Parts: sequence; C-alpha cells; structure tokens
Amino acid sequence: MDDDRLHDYNVQQKTTQFIRYAQLQASHYATNNIIMTMGSDFNYQNVHTWFKNMDKLIKYVNQRSMEVKLMFYYSTPSCYLQSLNNASKTWTTKQDDFFPYAHRPHSFWTGYFTSRPTLKGYVRQTNNFLQVCKQLDGLAELKDTDNSTFHLNILLEALGVAQHHDAVSGTEKQAVAYDYAERLANGVMECQKVVNDALKKLYKKGSTPAPNQLFCNLLNISVCHVTETSKQEQIIPYEDQKGKTYNLRLFKYQLTLKGYQKELDPWQRMNWFSVQIFLHWD
Repeated sequence: MDDDRLHDYNVQQKTTQFIRYAQLQASHYATNNIIMTMGSDFNYQNVHTWFKNMDKLIKYVNQRSMEVKLMFYYSTPSCYLQSLNNASKTWTTKQDDFFPYAHRPHSFWTGYFTSRPTLKGYVRQTNNFLQVCKQLDGLAELKDTDNSTFHLNILLEALGVAQHHDAVSGTEKQAVAYDYAERLANGVMECQKVVNDALKKLYKKGSTPAPNQLFCNLLNISVCHVTETSKQEQIIPYEDQKGKTYNLRLFKYQLTLKGYQKELDPWQRMNWFSVQIFLHWD
C-alpha cells in the first residue's frame, strides 16, 4: 500500500524486505546479475492486481538503488543468460545432485526424477497410443459424426494434466497418482473406439467387415481376457515406420506363423518363448 494517508501504508517495510531477500540470494550467485522468479502454486489469479503490486515494488526499490546498489527490472530467461555470457566468466562443471531441494528438515526431494516409474512409463505408453489414434483418425478421415474428436480429447486432456510438475514428476500423494492413472486409462478406452472406427472405414468396400479390435489393457500384470478365453487370435502390430523387429512372448502348445512352425515339448508347455517378427512393407 503506497498511499501514506492510509494506516496500512507499508512501502518502507516491503521494499526493505525485498531488498534483503535479493541481497541474500545474490550471495549465492557468481555474477552481479541474479534472476528472481515471482510466483508460487495457486498465485497470480488476478493479473492486474499482481502486476500493479510488482510495478510498485520495482518503482520504490529502484528509488533506493544508489543506497542499496541494486536495480530491479522485468526480464526474460534469454536476457538473463545473455547477461551471464557478457560477464565472460569461466563456469565450473556441476557433477553432484542437480536438485538438492528440501522443503523441511530431513525431507529431501533428491531422486524424484526417477520416482513413480510405473506412472512415468504409463504416461509415455499412453502418449504413444494417442499418436496411433491421431494417425488413424487422419487416415480414415473420421468426421465429428463419429465423435472421434470427443474421444481423442479425453486422452489429450488426461495427458495434458499428467504433464503437471506434480504429476509425471512423481511428487504427488499416492491417491493423486491413482487419479492421474485412472484418467489416462479412461482416455485410452476412448481412443480405442477411434481405432475401431478408423479400421472399419479403412477396410476395402465390399470386403468382409472389419472385426472388432480387442485390446489387452492389463498386460502390466500379465492378464489378457482375449487370449485366456479364445482358442485363436490374430495379433496386429501397428508400426508407422518401415522395418522394425518386435519380440513377442507367446504361450501355446503349437504356434504357426507365416513360414514358421514350432511344436512345444510337454516340459516346455509352462514356459514362454520368444518369436521375432520383422515388419517391412513398401
């Protein structure tokens, strides 16, 4: 509050507090330029108010620049990096932890980049499937009458939320991690509808109608209702690049692939074996 007629006038208090904080931060920097990031979770919900306050803060701090030997101004990351380059300083190579952060005693965030690997892997896997859905949606030229945009957006939005810095990073509570995974799973189910609609449309006219594609969504726990209840299945690998080898783990008494047949001995019937399939087309 910068109106000295008001009882809560606090220009001197706020500028002094801000200057001390900047001086403390500057003691940890190697050049005369420091970057001060403004904001936190759930802040800056009123743009006008926040920028008005920052404008005042910069104005009144700079009025004391000769006294405190500080100058504040709005900047960008690129301008800050240029000021570091202009300092012509030789920088050391950092080899230890890049994020030694603790928000309270004995509560270190070190290692969170590799925490919750299952969620991280699921985010990547669902993104791969999203690209398949988008490609097939485009190839089949599905229209809004097929609700393809609606189905795609459910997974798109779930993946967007998963990019939050407390989502894929793994820093959320377990119940929240479950919610992210549930949203991704729901999005995958919606995208599977797009795949089926696209394949039905891409089948040649007059040919046998495209069979409904079934998906094994619980392979992470080795469960697939399709292979458990049917005697014969066809596996359709999807590959958007030419030439790639897939390793498939199959569990059957007798397997027949194009140009390949193998009979299992009784003792082998409880074991997996691998078959490599090389996909290539022009």
